[in-house]
Amino acid sequence: MFVRKKVNKSGSTSVVVVDKSGGSFRQVKSFGSSSDPKEIEAMWRQANEWVVRYGGQQLIDFDATEQAAASGRSVSEYIRAKLFGGEKATINAVGFLEEYRKQIYEMHKTGNNINQLAHYANICIKSGKLSEAVVQEMNQRFGELIKIEIKLKDAMRKIIKA
Repeated sequence: MFVRKKVNKSGSTSVVVVDKSGGSFRQVKSFGSSSDPKEIEAMWRQANEWVVRYGGQQLIDFDATEQAAASGRSVSEYIRAKLFGGEKATINAVGFLEEYRKQIYEMHKTGNNINQLAHYANICIKSGKLSEAVVQEMNQRFGELIKIEIKLKDAMRKIIKA
């Protein structure tokens, strides 16, 4: 529910409480109409008080500077925590980037080794000399690459959940 000022055809202004549900507006209560700005303001205050009393929109104290400072947060972080009832997750960006770079470096090294082994395997296939040792080495390198990928995903999950 909210309060609306509506200008009538006669030029006067009506103050009404409106509820929007299901995509349509429904007038809940009228507080009168007037052309006098002071009367309109009085009706506006009365309508807002009525909305608060009857469970409509709740008032939020946006002047939360002192409370935010006491909690060590910015005003927007403080209000967000109050509205959603939880703490904002923090991410250690330096730690994340350091771990991310290590994992990417290892993946690149492993990928280069795999490419060299694949090149060698192709030469061996053409000459009919593909040894079992080459196949085992390639399988080992693929396994290393998969382990590094899993480590990278786990590190990212830990950082995101932190």
